[in-house]
Amino acid sequence: MLRHIVMFKFRDPSDVAAAASRLQALVGQIPSLLSLEVGENVRDHPIAWELALVTTHEDLAGLMAYQEHAVHQEFLDWLNPRVSARAVVDHY
Repeated sequence: MLRHIVMFKFRDPSDVAAAASRLQALVGQIPSLLSLEVGENVRDHPIAWELALVTTHEDLAGLMAYQEHAVHQEFLDWLNPRVSARAVVDHY
């Protein structure tokens, strides 16, 4: 099982809730997406990120299929102009 972890910072913090909702909407639309958990930061801290995402995939090929899927690409088209920073870790 491969875990894909992403943390986001946004140009406008009012986009955080919409991003979380749009991520939740990916569930059931991408076959290689086995699970998805998304959470908004609840603690005001100088080094905090605003949104965290954890997805699971069978393997690296499953992650790549998820990232290349048209539904995910549509989400990225919406997301990319709104994000000021992103950090990613993929691990087994």
